[in-house]
Amino acid sequence: MQVKGALREHRLVTIVGPGGAGKTRLALEAAYQTTRSYPGGSWFIDLGKLPAHRAIVDHVASALRLTRKTGQWTVAELAARLEHRNALLIIDTCEHVIDEVADLVQELLHSTRNVDVLATSRQALGVGGEQLVHLDGLEYPHELQPDYSPAHLAAIDSVVLFIERGRSIVPDFDLTPENASAVADIALRLEGLPLAIELAAARLRLLAPQQIASRLENQFRLLGSSRVATQRHQTLRATIEWSYDLCSRVERLCWARLSTFPADFDINAAESVACGGDIEPDAVLELVGALIDKSILRTTLRRGDQTRYRFTDPVREFGRDKLAELEPNGVARSRHLEHFSQMANYVPELLFGPSQVERTNTLRTERPNLEVALIRAVAEGEMDAADSLACAIALVSFASGSLSESFEALNMVAKHKGNRSTARVRVLWLSAWLAINQGDLDLARQRAAECRRLAQLIDDQQGIVHALQYLGECELLGNDSSAAEGHCRRALQLARELNQDHLIATALVRYAQVLAALDDPKEARSALLEAVAISDRVGEKWCRGFALWNLALLMQATGHPEEGVKSARAAFDSKALFEDVVGIAQGLEVMAWCSADLDEVGRAAVLLGAADSVWTSSGAVLPARLEHRRQDCERRVGTELGVADYLSLRREGQTLAPDDAVTWTWEPGDRDGSSMAPGSRAVEGTDRNRRGTGMPPLTAREKEVALLVAEGLKNREIAERLVISRRTAEAHVEHIRAKLGVSSRAQISSWAAYQLDD
Repeated sequence: MQVKGALREHRLVTIVGPGGAGKTRLALEAAYQTTRSYPGGSWFIDLGKLPAHRAIVDHVASALRLTRKTGQWTVAELAARLEHRNALLIIDTCEHVIDEVADLVQELLHSTRNVDVLATSRQALGVGGEQLVHLDGLEYPHELQPDYSPAHLAAIDSVVLFIERGRSIVPDFDLTPENASAVADIALRLEGLPLAIELAAARLRLLAPQQIASRLENQFRLLGSSRVATQRHQTLRATIEWSYDLCSRVERLCWARLSTFPADFDINAAESVACGGDIEPDAVLELVGALIDKSILRTTLRRGDQTRYRFTDPVREFGRDKLAELEPNGVARSRHLEHFSQMANYVPELLFGPSQVERTNTLRTERPNLEVALIRAVAEGEMDAADSLACAIALVSFASGSLSESFEALNMVAKHKGNRSTARVRVLWLSAWLAINQGDLDLARQRAAECRRLAQLIDDQQGIVHALQYLGECELLGNDSSAAEGHCRRALQLARELNQDHLIATALVRYAQVLAALDDPKEARSALLEAVAISDRVGEKWCRGFALWNLALLMQATGHPEEGVKSARAAFDSKALFEDVVGIAQGLEVMAWCSADLDEVGRAAVLLGAADSVWTSSGAVLPARLEHRRQDCERRVGTELGVADYLSLRREGQTLAPDDAVTWTWEPGDRDGSSMAPGSRAVEGTDRNRRGTGMPPLTAREKEVALLVAEGLKNREIAERLVISRRTAEAHVEHIRAKLGVSSRAQISSWAAYQLDD
């Protein structure tokens, strides 16, 4: 136990965390665990009901059953009476008398040799030698999955607490396949906060788990009261109100303004939203620090070493209620919209240039904030801002493999007519591009034509280039190569006249597609290599990956599958930087065709299945002009393997996660230190066409996670160690279980000890 270990090394240990996190329970458990270490006893001193004006030394002496004839106790007298005791003082709920407790503890530790102190507080005491143990709550599921099994959930601490408390209310309550997802939702929404979970479990007397989960939108109303709890813990709102009362006036105002954020945020955003009136921009950092110290605001790491901040849902909801009282004019919400509208101006840099990856990651991290800002911009009629925000969300959603969410954002603004700006032009050509990826040529033509008209009206030459490209691609997919050539040639000509690298590169790729369809592979290859060269010169990655995928298609179609494989692998390298699911589907598809051409039909079958799965999850489709090539590959692979083996291997591919599927495209030794790829796992004596039929090995990251599991780390601790989200850590553990065919963390530990000992 972390607290028990800390008490071995330190005389003052403070358990710090928000209200309802279980600090008192943990302190009492630690005291029980260390009973033998303190012959003078472990003494519980509850300060929760102590009025701020009452002498704290007298209260402590009374709890220790010390008496004197007259007058009040002094710290020196108390220390003298404790000097020869070997005891542990458990001082609970210190935050409202923090200065008095700090003075008392400092004097006691200085004046005695064998008295240790275990304190609980919503903020640190600030005494020299203090060892902090941070407690945010119990482990909880970090992603809702409809197929959560009771066995999986029963190993998660927050779910265990819900079950235990539920059985105290309804003795025959149990976790079942029918209610498992709802229980997971409750633990997730309450973020593992023990008090909230206990209050939710108390509702099992009246409601089923599914009903409780559906009513969590208003947590304060649902999580009403507990008769056995202390007054400050009887309702969730009372617990948070206790923290609010301990804040200064400007800390309360900062809390309320920061509750505008729907999820986590960085310090720059905090300074933009929280400043104004009594709060200067330079003061925001200190106020954020004060809220963290009081366990109101939490810190988290996202994407590298950037510190971000977040409230739990109940604390955020409380802050919003207070914001409506303190600033009913919505100034903080307007500042939030302004800040993220400015961030949405990153969009041109997402489309081309050396900062693409950085900007994409930033917008992906800020997506919840962008979505809230978009809703607000539309509601307030700020359509320029709304258009820019919609484009940013659409691009990030596309890169994450969700075309439906991309369209949802764009359609939210497209139905509002009358905006004539470059941002609206961008909305229209992005809509055309997404419609092409979904196979909806009628919508793509409509949006591309509308884009062209508006771009010409406002003299947006870049918009005209994009419109011409997508009009050309629509004609190509509609089997009118001549019309497609006219549009794409004009787009490339105009791009060169504008001397814009990003326009030239993308126009070259579209023109190459047309040239390939017109049976001019030499010129098509030349155009694609020029697009790659331009991308390399400026450090661009997205267009580079798109050009390389088209080059792989060209090489495979012209009888050079080895070159096709090289180009597809290079495309994967670019697409992986963006976590581009659609790009991965495209690459898996052409790799399957090349594998079949190289007589690696077992690998081809698996990759066809993997591509199926990724296409389906993304909502994108293989372009219609390429469908016949897939069908040719399927017929060949099915004929050579036989129907049964072909279907079996294809189903195996459909179970692979996208990153695992990409692993299948590498031969052993192709990359330094790469994981063993399919083909090296062939069993001696099997047919050569059965290569690559085993599940892929652990990736380098999964091996790293397996070793941390073997060290005894929980998912939250693994996430902190590797600076990844807990959801990602959980996903890695589940992939490891599936690949190794094991069901417990202990089995992972055993495997790691045997296989990864070096």
